[in-house]
Amino acid sequence: ICFFPFFLAGYLLPKTGLERVRNVRKIFPIMAFAAAMAGTFVIFYTNVPYKIFFMNGNYRLLGQGKLEGMMFRSLALLIGFLCIFFFLSVLPKRKTIFSSFGRYSITIYLGHSVIIRLLKQLRITKGIGNPALFIGVDILLALILCFVLGNRKVAQGYQAVMGKISKVLVP
Repeated sequence: ICFFPFFLAGYLLPKTGLERVRNVRKIFPIMAFAAAMAGTFVIFYTNVPYKIFFMNGNYRLLGQGKLEGMMFRSLALLIGFLCIFFFLSVLPKRKTIFSSFGRYSITIYLGHSVIIRLLKQLRITKGIGNPALFIGVDILLALILCFVLGNRKVAQGYQAVMGKISKVLVP
């Protein structure tokens, strides 16, 4: 649910829209990124529970009223879109090793939650007390997940399985 607005926007964005974003003057993406960072600081310095970013709990359980919860979730979505705008505008136009992440993002999106839950059960990062080391391990795990799940063979396997499932569901 959390990433659905971003996937929907990416799906609905025409290729010409993407080209316009990539060709925009660089001051606008920089301003967008600065606004996203300002919004992030607002969220962190107002002690918003981090679980709001999972976008799967209700406001009452997060200790927020409806208006406050909607405001912070909307701000989180806005920050996400501003960061996406920034990154799309500064990405190189040539293909790189990371290009497959975009092409096979559905397998990364669907597969990461299963693996993250497994890693939580195994308590991979639980004993790390140093915050810098913790962040480093998390970044390393994220990169490993992206490379494994963003692989062409994994995507082909996903397509094969989903093709069989859809033939059963939609004859």
